[in-house]
Amino acid sequence: MKSSSAAGRWDGKGERYHLPLGGGFGKMRRMEKVMQRERRFLKGTLALAVCLALWNPAAHAAQLVVGVADMCQETNRVLVQTTYTESVSSAGHMPIVLPAQTNRAAVARMLESLDVLLLCGGEDVDPARYGADPSPLLGEVNLKRDAWEFLLLDEAVKRRLPVVGICRGCQLINVYFGGTLWQDLPSERPGEIVHRSKELHPIRIEPGSRLAKCLGTDRTDVNTFHHQAVKKLATGFKAVAFAPDGVVEAIESETMPIVGVQFHPEKLLVNKGRSEFKKLFTDLLGWTGASRATDLAKLTTPCAYTNEAGEVLLYRLAAPKGNVGPMPLVLFLHGAGERGCDNVAQLKHGVGPILDFFAERNEPVCLLAPQCPKERKWVEVDWSAASHAMPPEASVSMRLALELVEKTMRTRNIDPARVYVTGLSMGGFGTWDVIARRPDLFAAAMPICGGGDTHQVQRFRTMPVYVVHGGADKVVPTARSRAMVAALWAVDGRVHYTECPGCGHNSWSQAYADKVFLGRFFKHRSDDARRRKQ
Repeated sequence: MKSSSAAGRWDGKGERYHLPLGGGFGKMRRMEKVMQRERRFLKGTLALAVCLALWNPAAHAAQLVVGVADMCQETNRVLVQTTYTESVSSAGHMPIVLPAQTNRAAVARMLESLDVLLLCGGEDVDPARYGADPSPLLGEVNLKRDAWEFLLLDEAVKRRLPVVGICRGCQLINVYFGGTLWQDLPSERPGEIVHRSKELHPIRIEPGSRLAKCLGTDRTDVNTFHHQAVKKLATGFKAVAFAPDGVVEAIESETMPIVGVQFHPEKLLVNKGRSEFKKLFTDLLGWTGASRATDLAKLTTPCAYTNEAGEVLLYRLAAPKGNVGPMPLVLFLHGAGERGCDNVAQLKHGVGPILDFFAERNEPVCLLAPQCPKERKWVEVDWSAASHAMPPEASVSMRLALELVEKTMRTRNIDPARVYVTGLSMGGFGTWDVIARRPDLFAAAMPICGGGDTHQVQRFRTMPVYVVHGGADKVVPTARSRAMVAALWAVDGRVHYTECPGCGHNSWSQAYADKVFLGRFFKHRSDDARRRKQ
């Protein structure tokens, strides 16, 4: 069902409330709860927003959303060999099969929900792509697939989306970035290794490379099913693994989170039981996903806020140079896994999509991403409990984060009507806590897979609160968000709830990737809320 323009906001008279489900997290069914603001409250009921899961519900604990590209090998069917999806799943990640598209906008929208793109093995790459005439021994080519995967790489590179290529995928990456291929190794580069064979052969891995770190060794035996290989290496890439005859077996970008391997680790893992290659999928895909944080570290400024008492809070700042504005301010609260003192880990989830959202609209934004120390929490409560009472005082980290927001509003050109807060997991708890303590400060809030004190909702009932939770969350019970939503509905609150059946703890991946959803959220202004409060 197409989303309604009215979804997710009050109408002009503020008399009807619409629960938004359109325009978010893939295809959704939308239902509306009509409320008469001055006549009645909604009590004792809870309607759940239902989204269609695009993945296996059993993968609820997945860390990364990995898009596996359609191999375009059958007409009227989407085809991907199960060894790819099984390997991704076994590594703890969430595989999603991407059907081939020719529309650039559709491809761009498709990639918004991904953490990693995986390009599979298959036919030869058309030599016209690298300016060569076809060899008489050139194998089958698939022009539709070449076009599809080039389009995927176009959009992935724009977003600096991590990419992993296997066999043909490795070759295609090299060609895309300006390299060339041996079209037929036996005739053009004969050597001691038969590269299209059922036999394994050894490879040497460059020490210090990402591949070496993933496998924990600089030598191993791999399978070989190819008759093409990297010839001229693309600019900006380095070869990091070699067969005994010198054929390139793996490449890595020097500036982007893009890697390719010539062999088939997924077959070694699934078909041969080579468990050491599970570590490659776990760590290699994990590295490419986490590299987004490393990339963002170059685009944000490491800072430390120190108050008059000498207390310190590390944070990352993303803001334009000069006196730009007035601009919105976003306070981002990370999850428990990103605690520490490196002042980088908090960028792993959420920050990138939010900054991309504003960049695509050419709109300046000031984003604050503080980092909570290992031994602390945004809210000092038990996350696994069925409920909690809001502590009388804010935690040290939350108090410092609020001081940081207020200082930033004094020293930068911030629009005071457009201050937002969002957080995931531990940060979801923090989001509920901070809007209860300072409802006057924020225009809207987005707590994801968190929980709050249901007795505090009256304080922020006029604030738009966009709540997201996975229906299969085993870390923070889904009931925590449901309870807050029910409590807000009972006081005629402005709550937008989306629950995804089958989705585990990482529901933030879908939430932050949905640009329509973010667009609705960031349109809210606190002066609108103040008028409605009258």
